[in-house]
Amino acid sequence: MRTRPRLLLWLIPTLVLVSALVCFGIRYRTLWPWLVVVHEDGRRTLLGAGARRQAS
Repeated sequence: MRTRPRLLLWLIPTLVLVSALVCFGIRYRTLWPWLVVVHEDGRRTLLGAGARRQAS
C-alpha cells in the first residue's frame, strides 16, 4: 500500500497540469498553444513570455 500515496503524489499534479493545458487549448482553439500571444504588449507568446528581454 505504500505505492498508492506515491502514485497520488504524481497523479494529481499531472492531471491538474494536463487539464489546464487542455482548457487553454480549447479556449484559444489550438492544439499547439505555445504560439498564442499571452503578454499585454501583444508580441510575446506563451514560450516567449518567460524569456528575458535582450538589450537591443
